[in-house]
Amino acid sequence: MTIDTKTLRDLLARATERPWIVCKDPDDRGSREVATVGWFAEYAVQLAVATPGVPGGDYQNTAFGDPSTDAELTAEAVNSLPALLDQIDSQAAEIERLREVLKLAYGAMNYLGDVLNGMDAVEPEDEAATTPAFDAVRAALQGEPKC
Repeated sequence: MTIDTKTLRDLLARATERPWIVCKDPDDRGSREVATVGWFAEYAVQLAVATPGVPGGDYQNTAFGDPSTDAELTAEAVNSLPALLDQIDSQAAEIERLREVLKLAYGAMNYLGDVLNGMDAVEPEDEAATTPAFDAVRAALQGEPKC
């Protein structure tokens, strides 16, 4: 499944302001500091916008979207969630793979630097030319053990 981020962003822009919360106690509805987005009476569950400091909900100052847009957003979000989670897992694995590659490259950079230093073949301009690369790799691997 392809994640249609344009559609999701458009729906988010037109939907009721966030954050949304879920209220599961219908007896609390009148006293909770929420403005109702959706009410599922059969299940006694309320989808709402938190309105701190206003018992019963601040309906006048809540930026409600069209209810059908809120429903579309909910459906799109739920339908996109598996692909979003897959993408996050995939990107996390790719980041870890690239960190391992970067550690190997950093080790090779240090090894070759030590060889050249041992041969007394490093000039100040060589260090000036390679320092930015070493600094960039060190920054990318922040907190990693030294090679």
